[in-house]
Amino acid sequence: MAVYIVPTDKGHCRMITRFIKNRKTYTRRPGLMGIVLKVMELVEANRVLEHVLMRNKVLDGDNHILHVQERQLLAEGVSSWQKNYYMPGTSDTGVAAWRSWLTKYGAAMPLLPKTLDDLPPLMDRRETLDRYHQHTKHCPDCMKALKRIDTALPVTWAATAAAILVAGVSAASGTPLLSANVGGAVAAAAVLALMHRGLKQFRQLFFFTDYVHADVA
Repeated sequence: MAVYIVPTDKGHCRMITRFIKNRKTYTRRPGLMGIVLKVMELVEANRVLEHVLMRNKVLDGDNHILHVQERQLLAEGVSSWQKNYYMPGTSDTGVAAWRSWLTKYGAAMPLLPKTLDDLPPLMDRRETLDRYHQHTKHCPDCMKALKRIDTALPVTWAATAAAILVAGVSAASGTPLLSANVGGAVAAAAVLALMHRGLKQFRQLFFFTDYVHADVA
């Protein structure tokens, strides 16, 4: 995955990601892992599912922490990372090199905050994890899916009510409760109610989903 971070204002940036796969060297795995990877491929192929089920969740895992840590770093001093953060691993080399370059040349960057006063007020978790304003309203695929869900919700609700009404009228007219008419209407009402509930829960993924690290395996 290639990630491009573009500063747009002090305390704000736009992230552009690209997922790169060399299909010539890609080998399929057998067994359960192969099935899991195949499912992930299918999700990734659908832009809306990939956004709400995968990409946004990855971003939610870091957004609030980075928002708070940026302020903590500036409160301690922009160069405090050299003594306050222990980075012994080889995977930290790139981070250390970037921070060293930023400390040395960052003052010339107009959008780089120099002190804590340069940043906007601290946001709470609801604001930093606000998927709608950060992503959904800017993404044509997600907005199209959201509009379709908003159209489908009243339809499924009305269809559920209609199925319940059919079942009630049939039962009241003397039709046996275990008959195909009553049973079919009740089953249809149950399925439609579950669809309505699922759509409401899925719709929430376009707006806000709290991310608690302690709950993530």
